Parts: sequence; C-alpha cells; structure tokens
Amino acid sequence: MKTMYLVTESSTNTEILKRLLPTDLVQRTEFVTAHGRYSASSLSGTILSERMRPVALVINANTTEEGAIHEQASTITGLLLPASSGVPYKVLMAVPTVEAILSQVKTDSETQLAHPPITSVLNSLNAGQIQILQMQSLIQQITQFLANVFIQAA
Repeated sequence: MKTMYLVTESSTNTEILKRLLPTDLVQRTEFVTAHGRYSASSLSGTILSERMRPVALVINANTTEEGAIHEQASTITGLLLPASSGVPYKVLMAVPTVEAILSQVKTDSETQLAHPPITSVLNSLNAGQIQILQMQSLIQQITQFLANVFIQAA
C-alpha cells in the first residue's frame, strides 16, 4: 500500500526522483506529476486535506540565491499549513532544478550526444553513479522525510 505522496512539477522531475530514491521508498510512495509549480502546490494541498496522507512537494527553485530560495519555501509551506490538519508534509526546493543533480556525473549518453534525453541519461547510470547522486542534499532530504513518515506510519 502507498503510504505517502511525492508531488513534482514535471514528469522529468518525477522520472529522475524515481530513479535516484531508494527502491523501498519508491515502492511505498505515490508519485504525482503536476503541470508547473502552482499546480503542484495546489495538488499537494488537496492531497493533504482530502486524502490526509503525508506529502513531499519537490519544487524547482530556478535560482541559487539563498534569500529567494528561502522565501519561496516559506511561502509555499505557509500556503499548505491550513490544508495539513496535522498531516506531515515537507516542501523541498531543488537548487536550481532537480535536473541539475544529474550534472554531478558524466554518462556514456552525454559523451555521445550534446543534450541527450533524460531517459537515456537515467538508463545509462551505473550503480556507482547512482550512489554519488544519492548523496546530493535534495535526495538525502527527500529520503529522510519519506523514511521518517514510513516509520511513523508503521
């Protein structure tokens, strides 16, 4: 049974996170792809209030400026608070984007093509590269939140 939700603003972000998060958490998490950041925020609020299930909302910050990132996270967190009714949720900002995480490793697909499709890049990742990417702060934060929610639900 899916015990929690992870909401993203694009199918690319969902695809990347499914590949990089630990398999056991992926299997217990319902991934929901919205169409843009505002849709993702709204959908997260609906899930919290209607389904009363924990939600991890992953949003692209589209900046590296600390003040702007903090402001975005605070605003979205505040907007979701009334919908939560005590249900755990977390807003996670990808700096600058989820896709940027992949720049930490060079794959065979990237060597052959200037801008390979994300699916090709993800499929060409080896176990060592995945481990490197799993050490990225965003992936660690998502993993920790989902693991904590799962432990609380057990």
